[in-house]
Amino acid sequence: MQSTANISAPRDFWSLASRLVVFIFAATSIWSLLIEFFGWLSMRRFTFFVSLPALAALCGLAVADRAIGTQRLYRAVLVGAIAGLVAAAAYDVFRLPFVYADALGIQHVVPSLKLFKVFPRFGAMILGQPLEQNIYNMGMHLTQAPPSCSGVAAAAGPRRT
Repeated sequence: MQSTANISAPRDFWSLASRLVVFIFAATSIWSLLIEFFGWLSMRRFTFFVSLPALAALCGLAVADRAIGTQRLYRAVLVGAIAGLVAAAAYDVFRLPFVYADALGIQHVVPSLKLFKVFPRFGAMILGQPLEQNIYNMGMHLTQAPPSCSGVAAAAGPRRT
């Protein structure tokens, strides 16, 4: 018969303090934009020296919780990331009629707006490129992190444990 004395209980990574750390790490993606707008630091520097290390630490916490913890933090981060991406996709779908109102001939129903114009500029800010370009590169794809991080931050918010 095997002894249960050597088996330790899984570590709980989902304490109030841990949730606060998850929230802070996940919120750094939107903070990079706010920090740039307030002129405190460039979005590029904040992203590379704060947001990306925070994302790596958040992933590390989630992996550690999955390996040796209760998996509550892991599940919250996973659900938050998926929810953030789904929300971003839904928001993009909602904006499509406004962006293509002229092409679809529905400008009498919804105004024609350039609602996607800003995203490549965020990528250009992160990559230190000019804001106005004829063709944008991979910088636009870097802007998809904030929605998933927002979902993770929401998952870490106050709730009953």
